[in-house]
Amino acid sequence: FEQKRKDVTEISIMDMRGVIVKRNSQSLAAGKINLTTDISALPAGSYLLSVRNSENILSRKFIKQ
Repeated sequence: FEQKRKDVTEISIMDMRGVIVKRNSQSLAAGKINLTTDISALPAGSYLLSVRNSENILSRKFIKQ
């Protein structure tokens, strides 16, 4: 994920029913950002990861086995 300026970035993980199962917000500096989040407590299944700031929204589906 890349930001052009310092911004608050929100990470959300939703299950396939649209229920947010994890959410985290951080103030991050400009530049290329590598984010990690612990998903060990989530049960196996399909999820939607959303990373958003004031300029961008990035969404990706993932499967936890």
